[in-house]
Amino acid sequence: LVPRVSMLSTAQLASVLYAMARAGYREGRIGPALMQELTVVNGQRVLAAAPHEVASIMQSVSALGLHSSQQGSAAWPLLQQAAAQQLPQMQAHQVAQVVRALANASDRSSPLWDQAQNRVVDDAKTWVAVHAEALAGLMHSAASAGKLRPELLQAAASQFAGNGHLVPGRVPEALAGVSPSALASLAYAFSAAHNDDTAAHMLACISSAAASSIIRFPPASLATLLTAMARAGVSDERLVRLAADVLRIRGFSGLGADSAAAVLHALVLLGMRDAAVAGPLAGQGATAVASASPRSLALAAWSLTTIGQPQGAGLKFLEACSDRLTAAAGVQGPQGLCPTTTAKAMCALAMLQASGSQLPAGLQKLAVKLADALAAHKDLHAAVKDTHALKELRSAVPPAAASMGVPADHPLHALLTRA
Repeated sequence: LVPRVSMLSTAQLASVLYAMARAGYREGRIGPALMQELTVVNGQRVLAAAPHEVASIMQSVSALGLHSSQQGSAAWPLLQQAAAQQLPQMQAHQVAQVVRALANASDRSSPLWDQAQNRVVDDAKTWVAVHAEALAGLMHSAASAGKLRPELLQAAASQFAGNGHLVPGRVPEALAGVSPSALASLAYAFSAAHNDDTAAHMLACISSAAASSIIRFPPASLATLLTAMARAGVSDERLVRLAADVLRIRGFSGLGADSAAAVLHALVLLGMRDAAVAGPLAGQGATAVASASPRSLALAAWSLTTIGQPQGAGLKFLEACSDRLTAAAGVQGPQGLCPTTTAKAMCALAMLQASGSQLPAGLQKLAVKLADALAAHKDLHAAVKDTHALKELRSAVPPAAASMGVPADHPLHALLTRA
């Protein structure tokens, strides 16, 4: 294809990019060649493309990371210019594709964010009634990039409620036919609106709708739903019970180690204390340690010890991952522990000690390393974003610190008192 790129129609070029994105194919010369072709004659090919071609190319280019390549950096502004021109003519799912592309590209400065969301706000009734699936995807993408506008949240909630009011526990008619993946996306979007009563009511309604079809949720959508509810602090006893039933039956199949840890953590935050649900994850041991990030290991350890896994499963899990957690304590970036997950791991050790489990030397070393990492922050209240984790840290650690190997004069004690 490389020597024949100029012979492709724009529709064919879009098809090749779509196939590459779907296969995750980033090798060879074809990607740069296609990007170069998009810029010929000052980008006239892109600017003359049909709306569906522009939307498809943008999503594929961003998914492949070609927007940041040498050739793509010239093509990306042209694609945005074309999208801005074509946005009024785009169908709903094409507008959602454009927003997804911006989120994939981490392009937070594009004026397309406001243009796309304005289009939804101006016709929210039609979007909710006819294009709910596209709306959910658009809102999820905007929320993931931190660009979701409050006006869109309010307009969507208003239309989902019909002409009445959102009543927690009652499923609005407009939500009844929404797919599980769209319900999960809507939950993710509305969970981004902190301390907002409308969003909280909407999440309660989404929770009720999800509980009625929980068995149909794919693993990834279930993970998105539960983590969104936990993030927003919206606990629905029926949803939690039914989600636990599903996981008790099918385990964490279909989820990677990080997603499995996030699901278990979310369920525990929402009040689930069923050891049978956590058993499969606790039993993964070395497999989870090898594939999960340090932050996920800390969340899983906290979840297992909070539930109170029988037969020392929480202790065994922490022993299995102690080397990785010790190496990650105080380290910045994705391979390190953030202050909140550091606090979670510290609380897990404190809970083990309080339950009567004598911490072995390796876990005592981990406790001191975690204490050092926390003490490096002069203001724990500002560092540990999760207020519940900070409160638990203050209550659980001081009584168990000495037995955990943390000296009485360690600076963490003074910080916890001030926090």
